[in-house]
Amino acid sequence: LPVMFATNNDTRTSEEIAAQLNGMGLPVDQRQIVTAPQATATLIAQRYPPGTRVEVHGAETLSAVLRTAGMLVCDPGETPTVLAQGLTSLPHDPCLLISALEMVDRWFVTNADLVIIRQSGPMPGNGVLVRELQALTHRSPIIAGKPAPHLLRVAATRAAARRPLVIGDQLDTDIAAARAAGMASLLVMTGLCSQAMIEDAPRCARPTYCAPDLRVLRR
Repeated sequence: LPVMFATNNDTRTSEEIAAQLNGMGLPVDQRQIVTAPQATATLIAQRYPPGTRVEVHGAETLSAVLRTAGMLVCDPGETPTVLAQGLTSLPHDPCLLISALEMVDRWFVTNADLVIIRQSGPMPGNGVLVRELQALTHRSPIIAGKPAPHLLRVAATRAAARRPLVIGDQLDTDIAAARAAGMASLLVMTGLCSQAMIEDAPRCARPTYCAPDLRVLRR
């Protein structure tokens, strides 16, 4: 069976992520990696023709993927049609973002993660800024990453999957995205999710299957 890896990470390339997985002993090709920037570019390309001007606030990874998809990443002072926003180590200028949102037709974000985990510990994710901008502008973005369904749909399409199974360890992202995409899901208990959290969740938010860890796939 084909295996794909779908990640909300929007600061690293598929090549970098594949290299990391290979370093863990998993023989993975970069074509098996689907990232939030790739899903963002797919969403934009579905709605706008090549050459559409996109203002990017995010890592260079996002800009590079958009260029590959045929979009024109705006230089400062140019009028964009679309705003694409992701996480960046550089400080965002809220005034510039608000100004861009007043001009553009649509606003796309790679993900709305409120927290990301780094080796140094947890830090605010892209979703914190997304919430602030929503409150200030009363606009809602199109979200590419989990828990929205688009990332998983890109992965399933790339794998030509007819009955995909989404495997993850978080109810509010992995399993929620699977539900939104209409896909079966397997929750592995290797993350922060507990049995009590599953039981407390409404039936519509629970996974199709549960297992202690990934060893269940060997059976």
